[in-house]
Amino acid sequence: MSARDPCADLRRILVAMDQGPSARATLETAASLAAALHAELVGLFVEDTELLAAADLPVTHSIPRFARERALLDAASMERAMRVSAHRANVAVAAVAERLRLHWSFRVLRGGLAEELLREVRAFDVLALDAAGSAMHRAMRELASGWSEAREANCALLLAGPAGDPRQPVTVLFEGTERALALGRWLAEVYGRRLAVVAVGESEAATEEVGARAAAWLETHGVHATVSTLLGGTVADVCAALRARFAGVLVIDRRGPLGARLPLEALAGRAGGAVFALN
Repeated sequence: MSARDPCADLRRILVAMDQGPSARATLETAASLAAALHAELVGLFVEDTELLAAADLPVTHSIPRFARERALLDAASMERAMRVSAHRANVAVAAVAERLRLHWSFRVLRGGLAEELLREVRAFDVLALDAAGSAMHRAMRELASGWSEAREANCALLLAGPAGDPRQPVTVLFEGTERALALGRWLAEVYGRRLAVVAVGESEAATEEVGARAAAWLETHGVHATVSTLLGGTVADVCAALRARFAGVLVIDRRGPLGARLPLEALAGRAGGAVFALN
């Protein structure tokens, strides 16, 4: 991915379908990206074997909506529920793909959620996840620990949540890598949003230098954007600052020293935002 054409290599987008409340928003985000890129969209539903195993435990119950009593849950009933969910996910992907005229497909796999996703990303350029989905939230730590495999495959990670306010900007966390600026510029054009750049450094002098580099790049490429600075502290401090200040689309380059350490699942918990992490 070059600074000149930041999305030239983003040709296949995998969206992991969840049953969370914002799953639809994640699908729409991934599909709109695929449409803008003329990329292939692949929907994936994983029948989680951990849930199937848990359903067979004698202490496992379900509480159906509007029911007064708990019901016993077993692997057979969980399998039926998963088949229904997979069918609904397939229908949803088909509908949005037809509306946007996308080349698409849908797959159902069985296994550990994180394991299957890490195995699949080797063949894709972007993995889109529902950051607010309960299943994805459980898998995020395992995904984060195994993401070095995905990094070797250069698969970017898109963590989307509920539909955000379109007035919020695309914000680039800039540590000096121009490809993050190039992608942020492109996403701002695609989504019709403002572009904001946050320059981060380990000292005041370093932060000012990074900010000047960002401003120079923007001027050279004729891009209008606001540039602010953030003095890098602990990972927790940076996360807190980002969560407090930005609620749009956040672009992070995982090759940066800070970007490599930021817990993406924590940032993706921002209300109405999405995180696009380059590997």
